[in-house]
Amino acid sequence: MFKLFFLVFYLGFASSAVYNYCNQDLCKLTSYKHITCTATGDFSPSCSADASEVSLTDSDKQKILKLHNKHRNKIASGNEPGFNPATKMLTVEWDDELAEYASLNVRRCKFEHDCHNTPQMKYSGQNIYYSARTDAFEKNIGNFIDDAFQSWWDERKLASQENIDSCCGPPMEIPHFLEVSSDRVNRVGCAISQYTSSQGKETLMTCNYSFQIITGQKVYVSGEPASECKTGSNPNYTALCSTDEEFDPNNPF
Repeated sequence: MFKLFFLVFYLGFASSAVYNYCNQDLCKLTSYKHITCTATGDFSPSCSADASEVSLTDSDKQKILKLHNKHRNKIASGNEPGFNPATKMLTVEWDDELAEYASLNVRRCKFEHDCHNTPQMKYSGQNIYYSARTDAFEKNIGNFIDDAFQSWWDERKLASQENIDSCCGPPMEIPHFLEVSSDRVNRVGCAISQYTSSQGKETLMTCNYSFQIITGQKVYVSGEPASECKTGSNPNYTALCSTDEEFDPNNPF
């Protein structure tokens, strides 16, 4: 029997709403069932006995945000060779709900995408990275996060402005870079797990985003940096919009 998952969200005016996350309409653009319909919150039975989730510290979360915003600012300012500047690149902030769904993903102990859309973010994106060691689990999570992000950003070497102007390929090996560069992303939430596999001691990170890249759409709009930001630019990342910039990911076009 199909198991239904219900999540309760409490709204600011003290009322509440219940949403059936197993409603396939939420995942109609994907071939996946919603992550909450296939995950229990525990590690998958196929995971190794030593599987565990890494508890991300505030410092880890800030590192993830800094890496995203630093590189988004670089491309938005026109300082990434081969790419035009962006008129309205949003600043990325942390989102606990996206992180919770990323946690469900990494508790499956395998590199596999999923549907994790929400009523507020119906086009949510996702990047995944893993590494394996033969001797022991990666202990320096900060270095692992650096490596993960760098692997995504290095895909730019295979990309061009044509991929920005009309997503997504060819080549097909650039989606992580394009996701990080999407001007309509303003939220991210990540999770990391570690487990033993046939490849060794694996560390897996999944990052969920408030918006996904869409085939045929612009990844960002080219033009004078931050010129279309209605609330001005971020003082720390001057080519990005301020954190006050409003954006509805359900009405992105």
